[in-house]
This record gives sequence, C-alpha cells and structure tokens, in this order.
Amino acid sequence: MGVEYNLFWTLNPKTFKPFVKAFYLKKQQDDAFAWLQGSYIMEAIGATMSKNHKYPTQPRSANAELDIDSSETVEEKRYNRMKEAILRDVEIFNKRFEKKGG
Repeated sequence: MGVEYNLFWTLNPKTFKPFVKAFYLKKQQDDAFAWLQGSYIMEAIGATMSKNHKYPTQPRSANAELDIDSSETVEEKRYNRMKEAILRDVEIFNKRFEKKGG
C-alpha cells in the first residue's frame, strides 16, 4: 500500500487509515484510466469497422461539458456518455447486419 516496512510497524490502525484510503483512491484512478483507454480502443475499432464512425479528434476531457449546477456525479456522466456511445455503435452494427440480410 505504499508504506515503508519500518513505518508500517510504528503505525496504529487509526494512523494507517490515510494510507489505505490513498491506496484505494489510486486504484480507482488506475481503473478509470484503464476504462478510458479501453474507450479509446473501442473508438479506434469502431472507426475501422464503420464509415460513419469517426475517431475523436480531441481527448474526451476536451469534449466534456462543464455543468457545475448538475446533480449528476462525474461517474454518472461518464457512464451515461459511454452508454450512449455503445448504443450508437450497436445501432450502426445492427443496420450493417440488416443490410447484409443476416
């Protein structure tokens, strides 16, 4: 968890708690990074499979809308954007599938 061995043995559970919190926050950040990387990979694959789907020209953070008064959390916004992108890709795929008579 990023605590030196000697320091670990001098801590009590209460003073160890910030290290645990920092560890889990780092894991959340790593998970969000991996999810975003997967999202870019999905965009790249979609762009190669469909003429209508274009790879984004800017990072997702540049396209994010800043809505300070929104009651939606960042995770909810991210989830909703991803859900919309997936549904759009599924619709494009289904149209291609229908055109081929499958």
